[in-house]
Parts: sequence; structure tokens; C-alpha cells
Amino acid sequence: MTCSNNNNREDINATKNDHFGSIGLHGYWGERGAFGPSFGYLNDGFAYNDVDEKVSEGMVVCADYRGPEQTAVTLKFSARVSANSIGTDNMLSVETQYADSELVSVSQTISTPSNITIADMADMMMEENTTLEGLTVMYNDVKGTANGMMVSGENITAEVTGETFSITPDADWYGTTEVTVTVHDMAYPSDSASTSFMLTVNSDGVDSTPPAEEVAPAKSDSGGSMGIFSLILLGLLGASRRRKLH
Repeated sequence: MTCSNNNNREDINATKNDHFGSIGLHGYWGERGAFGPSFGYLNDGFAYNDVDEKVSEGMVVCADYRGPEQTAVTLKFSARVSANSIGTDNMLSVETQYADSELVSVSQTISTPSNITIADMADMMMEENTTLEGLTVMYNDVKGTANGMMVSGENITAEVTGETFSITPDADWYGTTEVTVTVHDMAYPSDSASTSFMLTVNSDGVDSTPPAEEVAPAKSDSGGSMGIFSLILLGLLGASRRRKLH
């Protein structure tokens, strides 16, 4: 930063040529040839032959020029992404601070793509209260490691056997549901890829049988009579005791 002031000027309007002059920065960067800088001069002017209109007594003019020729530091570093971060977005933050300067923080999101890619699956249709078997999904794994499969969706149950799976809708359920198939690395589950398709279950036209109503057990008449008889007997015993006391 460069500053200039006019405190030493006794009278800015003392002469009729007081507009002459210039205030600003003038320089260059790079190599200098026989007839001047190879990349030309760089200028950042504040006043030129209008000094009397731009400045006044006691005024300070400061220039904070920023350009390609200013001092700069380029830092390079390498970052290793662990296997646990594959298939996720990771935030990288860098902080830098020089002596007598402010702390500068820079953040960048680094996306680590999965090693697995999976093909789309076509929508499917099946009948109510049946099982859809032998389903497969096409995928590619760059690393060629051992992979697992997960199948999920509402109103269905899926069973995975190796690289095939089967789907069984809930009993007496029919309608449309979304099924998601995910292939993942067995060692690092975040290294995965998913695809979805719509499954339509057709009604078989048979109404589901409602569960049988529970029948409450019948009350025993003998049990009730014995209960009343016991209460009467206790009452007679109490009356007998009172007579003995009198």
C-alpha cells in the first residue's frame, strides 16, 4: 500500500499550472527488454493533470493495488482418500495465516465416486400371493472385490441368494410399490450403487378371509351359586359370634 499527502504544500492554488501532475502507481512485472518491459507497463492512476480537482490540503491518497505482479505464494499438497470414504462427499478445509495477516479459510467439497456402477431395471408385474424368483441386476465393479446385495421396498419381502433375489408381496396385498436394489462392497459398504423400479402386484380377485372372532368362555352357573352360598355362610357365622358375645 502506498500513501501520498499534501501537508507540505503551502498553497495549492498558488500557480496557474497547479493542475499539472499525476498521482497513482506505475510499474511492470516480468522481464524487461531493450525497449521496456516485455509485458508492458501497469498503471493505476488517481489523478492526471487534474490534481487541483482531486486533492486538497491535508488529504491523504492511498493505493492498495492487487495485480499479477504482486507477491504471491502457491502451495500444493496431496490428500489421500481412505477406503471408508469411497462413494461419499468429503469436506476439505485449508487455513493459512502469515505474520501480521488475517486468518484465511478455504473449503472445498471433494466427491469420491463409487467403484460400482449399476444398470437400470425395468418395471415388473406379478400376481397377488405369489413369489417372483430368479431376479438379477447388472452391475460393474472396477475393483472386482466381493460384493453384497440389498433389496428393500414397502409391502414386500425380499430374499437374496448370491447374485439373484426373489420378491414376495405381503399376504393378500396388491397395488404398486417401489423396489430399490443396492449392490455394495462387503468390506466398505459406502462403496455402493443403487437402482429402483416399480413393482405392480395384480389382485387375484379373491377377498381376503377375515380372522375368526374370538368367543368368550361361558360362565359356570355352579361357580356362581357356590359363590353366593359362601357369602351367606359367612354371614351366618358372623351373626352366631355376635350372639355369643351378648
